[in-house]
Amino acid sequence: MSDIFNFKRFGNFFVSDFKRCLANYGLSLLILSLTGLMAYLITIFVSLIFGFGYNVPEIAVRWIILAFAFFIMALTIPAKCYGYITNKRSGSAYTLLPVSSMEKLISMLLNTAIIIPAIFIIVYVSIDYVIFLLDPNVTVPLFTTEIVDFMSQVKFVTEGTEVESFTNPFAQIDDHVILMSTFLLGAICFKRAKVARTILVIIVVSSILGSIAGPIIYHSIDMTTLTEEQIALSVFNNVDKFVLIDIISDILMLIALVCGLFYRIKTIKY
Repeated sequence: MSDIFNFKRFGNFFVSDFKRCLANYGLSLLILSLTGLMAYLITIFVSLIFGFGYNVPEIAVRWIILAFAFFIMALTIPAKCYGYITNKRSGSAYTLLPVSSMEKLISMLLNTAIIIPAIFIIVYVSIDYVIFLLDPNVTVPLFTTEIVDFMSQVKFVTEGTEVESFTNPFAQIDDHVILMSTFLLGAICFKRAKVARTILVIIVVSSILGSIAGPIIYHSIDMTTLTEEQIALSVFNNVDKFVLIDIISDILMLIALVCGLFYRIKTIKY
């Protein structure tokens, strides 16, 4: 068991691995965490310069900026933190570290999918909340009960009847981990243009899966005789099935990615 995972050995390795990730990605993380503040200051500056008065970004704009910054972070963390593994000199040193492949994998996933994104969210939201406290023109912080409820609400309108469905916007953590794991796998597989090549692979795989699943879904539901509202209502009535399918597919995809990462870490050669 100690050859596969040892808590003391893993703890020491994780701390050093995290410090190295911060050294490689710290500046980028800081810049992305400050995008909300920069957007706030730029909006005020431009508004005053062009005579529009004192204006601040609306809540919707602030959410869009947060989502964009988070997406950029998701694309760039893996390559910045672990892209060096494909380099012959630095990668060879990584393979010789006295830790198991399992410990390396867990440390990778913790840093890229949990720790660094959590730091980003905490810093970004904290700065936004400070702005909210200091500027009375900013009437609402990013996270409030009302905003979460609004984000959670999905409405279908069919034949004059409004049907509401509620989902948890924070239940997409599995999709976040899958996204990070995908770009992490690309970062330790491709030697150059890691992000671009990973995106290309995603497009190709998605196109293939879409061309297979599309006809199956189309023929399983006779869409030619249904209106858009009826199709939406049909999806709503079968939402439990779709959620189950989504959960199963996400689990299978995550298992495949983790296995791919473990295999790559264990068998990488130069």
